[in-house]
Amino acid sequence: MLSAWLLSLAPLALGPVVSTTAQAADDTATLTQKKQASQEDLKRLKREIQAMQGELKATAARRSDT
Repeated sequence: MLSAWLLSLAPLALGPVVSTTAQAADDTATLTQKKQASQEDLKRLKREIQAMQGELKATAARRSDT
């Protein structure tokens, strides 16, 4: 009888573990998405910097021609 009672409590005891594991998986997925977004932002900013450097170089060339 005691073992049946203890077994009935098992889901209650394991519930937080399962919930914590699910939360950790969600957190990992969220962090992965944020990392990917940050990497995309970095790539975009690098492209913008390159474009601005090109404009600056062209401007400097025109300035030296005048």
